[in-house]
Amino acid sequence: MYDFLDCLYPSDIKYKGSFLLFNIDTKMSTFIDVHDKESIVDYIQAEAAKGYTVQINLALQLEKEAKLKKVGEENTKHEIVTALYKKYIHQGYSYQAAQAERALRSIEQKERELGINLNKKKAELQKGLVSYDTMRQKLNAYSNHDFHGYFKADIEVLTQNILKRVKGTVETVSEVFGLWLDIDVNIEGYHNEQHHQYFDSFQQATNFMMSLPLKPTIIVNSGGGLHVYYKFNEVLRLETIEERKEINLIYRLFSEYVNQEANKIGKKIDKSNVLKMMRVPFTYNLKNKDKPKLVTIEYFKDANQLKYEDVKGFLKEAIEMEQRKIAHGKQQSRYPSDKKADGNLIYERCNWVRHKVDNQHECSYEEWNLLLMLCANIKDGFDKAHEWSRDDARYNSLEVTRKYQTLVEQKMKPFLCNKVNSSSLCKGCDLFNQGKSPIRLGYDDKYKR
Repeated sequence: MYDFLDCLYPSDIKYKGSFLLFNIDTKMSTFIDVHDKESIVDYIQAEAAKGYTVQINLALQLEKEAKLKKVGEENTKHEIVTALYKKYIHQGYSYQAAQAERALRSIEQKERELGINLNKKKAELQKGLVSYDTMRQKLNAYSNHDFHGYFKADIEVLTQNILKRVKGTVETVSEVFGLWLDIDVNIEGYHNEQHHQYFDSFQQATNFMMSLPLKPTIIVNSGGGLHVYYKFNEVLRLETIEERKEINLIYRLFSEYVNQEANKIGKKIDKSNVLKMMRVPFTYNLKNKDKPKLVTIEYFKDANQLKYEDVKGFLKEAIEMEQRKIAHGKQQSRYPSDKKADGNLIYERCNWVRHKVDNQHECSYEEWNLLLMLCANIKDGFDKAHEWSRDDARYNSLEVTRKYQTLVEQKMKPFLCNKVNSSSLCKGCDLFNQGKSPIRLGYDDKYKR
């Protein structure tokens, strides 16, 4: 178990995140530092001795950020407020609205620390749980109680209980060692329903996975199927939300690719994501408690490692299709599509645009940004943004998509001709130095706009 974890995250590398372990019986989670693998093994074995099963998220998580995000979520706030009002109002420990407001104000500091605003839900919850008249009638019997103190203690208890159930999020992933898939096999008692498209045997599933172009590093028999791991040649460190969303997209698209291949032989696999919890080798799968199965490593070849950029290249068509779907779904241009300018006409008629597109390697970032501002306002702007960018060695499809989407969502207007300092290219053009934009050249009547 220790060697398995150390293979994925070598101890001699510095990491920001921790492993998130989840007890599927008690529904409790715990974070343990990735470098303290002995404690991880001890914890799993101690829980197993109690008859519990622990799964692990093999993407490292930022513990503090994950917990802060959890207590700041709207459903968590709702859960805490509901619990408080059920205790103090629904069960009879009630008081007048003014007293409730005073008690709530007194813990503003605690609210700020936890990211919780009790007042927001107060009126809504009071109305649903008890009438004002009932509250007033109860007031006299309990007027001597210090409810202010009850609130402080209860918020602390409720919050700590919630933090025991924290799961990871895409936004708080810090490092990933590679990709992993969960392949189900039809075994009685191990799936909620027997699915005829699951693989008929472990050997059939293994043969299928080994037939694909990308070869796995590790294959684990999980008891109910296979856990298949693809190790990157170096641990991928994620610093921005865009990078984290990108790796999660890669997980989904890769699992969809494998599923498409499985469909060709009448089989299927479920979608994967970077947060999927996995079984740990050398523990027992107790899903069918009458037939416990040891989780074992069936295949290991450390030489089978992938470069992250190669994985993205392998999925290039799927990534571009996904980007196109996202971009078209979010498109909010100022003009209806039938009134948008034609990028091909702009390319033909504007010397500056044509020169920059034909010589992309000479384009500065500012000039490339101007081209994308045009793309955000023309027909087939998403395709043109990539077409006018991809011949440059600096081209990154995800970066182009993000930039294009940002400009569209901001409803960015096309640039004016006087933004470019190219009198030699623009000499003789009626639009130059007239406060006009090249967008006007994109219509059959070049002066329509």
